Order: sequence, then C-alpha cells, then structure tokens
Amino acid sequence: MPPGDDRDVAKADQDKGTRRHILERLFRSEAPGLTRFVRSRIGKEEEVHDLVQEAFVSLAAARPHVLLERPEAYLQRIARNLVFDRYRRAGRMRRPTLVPVDEALSVAVPPQQEWAIEADDARSRYVAVLDTLPPRTREIFLLNRVDGLTYADIAMRLDLTVKTIEYHMSRALTQLHQAFYGQ
Repeated sequence: MPPGDDRDVAKADQDKGTRRHILERLFRSEAPGLTRFVRSRIGKEEEVHDLVQEAFVSLAAARPHVLLERPEAYLQRIARNLVFDRYRRAGRMRRPTLVPVDEALSVAVPPQQEWAIEADDARSRYVAVLDTLPPRTREIFLLNRVDGLTYADIAMRLDLTVKTIEYHMSRALTQLHQAFYGQ
C-alpha cells in the first residue's frame, strides 16, 4: 500500500464525521421549521414526516461543498421541490418535466424572485381578508397595525372600551390566522 493511502482513508473518515455532525446539527435546528412548512403546504399529516426525512436524505447525498456553504438554504430548496413534486404527482399538473441531473443541482430561479412571488401572494390574501372584515373591525385593526395606535388610543379616539378594541383585534387576527394557516 503506498504511504499516502493511510492519510487519504483518515481524511475520508474525518470528512464523513464532519458531514454527520453538520447533518445532525441541521436536523435539530431545521426539522421543526421544515415540518411546519411541509404541513402547511400539503395538509396530509401522514406524508409530512416522510417528506422532511426525504429532504434530509437528499441533503446527505448532496455534494460535499453544499454542506459547507449554505446548507439551510439548500435544505429549504429541497423541501420546496419535494412539495412541488408531490403536487405534480397528485395530478395538479399534466406532464412531468424531465430535468437532466446536472441541471437539477443548480437553482433554476433565484430565491429572491420566489420570495417576491410569495410576498405578493401573502399581500393579496391579507387585503382579501381585510376586505371581508366588518367595517368597525377593519378600522380598529388598521388604526393599530398601520397607524401604530395603542388599544387605549383607539378606544379614546372611537369612544369605545379597551375590551371592545381587544375583541375586534382578536376577531381580525383570527380571520388572518385562518386565511394563512387554515386553522
């Protein structure tokens, strides 16, 4: 055996240990958030943990430099792609898109563009919910969240009690929560 082979084996073992450590740390820190994300997108509890586990398996199989650069972002991208694939397989899209393996490893759309689309979608849902609120509830909500008035200031301005303001705010927040989280 050439003299350099022992060092190569030791280096490979060290790299595996480092990768394992990084993956364990990522699992502890990122799995709860990914679980919430996947659950909010697919709604099938029995598939949520499978998809999260599949995302980590894909990350573990990724090129070594992925774990060293931005593993959290890469993991989130994997989870988004898995959710998208699940939708596609469920029949929401007609034909599967075949992507060569080398292209599948690169990001097709910059994340900022996706974030902008998600922000626009959230803004539209937000405005739609506000439009469905009763006028008084909407007014109170906007005075607090847009104008920055406290409950006491709003109560004084509208000649209402603070308890009434709390009721209207709770109503508005409940409607927003249901629109965004479906609960």
